[in-house]
Amino acid sequence: MNYLGHFYLSFLLDNNPLFTTGVFMADDIKGKKILDNFPEKIRDGIIFHRICDTYIDNHSMTNEALETLRPILSKWAPVAIDIYWDHFLASNFSFLTGLNLTSFSKDRLNHVLENFSFLPLVSKKRWFYLYSENLPVAYADLTMMEMVFKRMHKRIKLDNKLNLAYEVLMENYEFLENLSLEFWKSSIDYFLGK
Repeated sequence: MNYLGHFYLSFLLDNNPLFTTGVFMADDIKGKKILDNFPEKIRDGIIFHRICDTYIDNHSMTNEALETLRPILSKWAPVAIDIYWDHFLASNFSFLTGLNLTSFSKDRLNHVLENFSFLPLVSKKRWFYLYSENLPVAYADLTMMEMVFKRMHKRIKLDNKLNLAYEVLMENYEFLENLSLEFWKSSIDYFLGK
């Protein structure tokens, strides 16, 4: 699950802008000691992001998708699945959440902007990229998915198979969408405490 998924699951728990900011920057904050440098709500958001990652990595639908994708994408399959899950959330956002994707995305990105001074430089750069491309909304578009995977393939210095991720998505679209819908419904219920 990428940014949209983290934004939505965190929204279910706490709509505070500091919490959203912590969720957004979590991947760029390493270790526990550094957490002391942030307000409590940002720390809570960082910790929540890590809880989400563990939950997602161990979810049965994620594991089922990995079984299908690993033979093709090898160790890059989890990276592709994170982006697939956000694509399917974006393309089914109103159905799954009852909310407008464009308004929700703008609200989340503005939450982070309100607390921009807390972000490490790498998070600031990522925010500008998400904002300029309107990625949480654009992920619903298959053309954007193709472009995202091409860019990632080129940007990552290591030998990777992300150049195949779009083709794999298209070849397994219905299967992956069905898994993702089950994943999102059960995840929403889980984080709502149902």
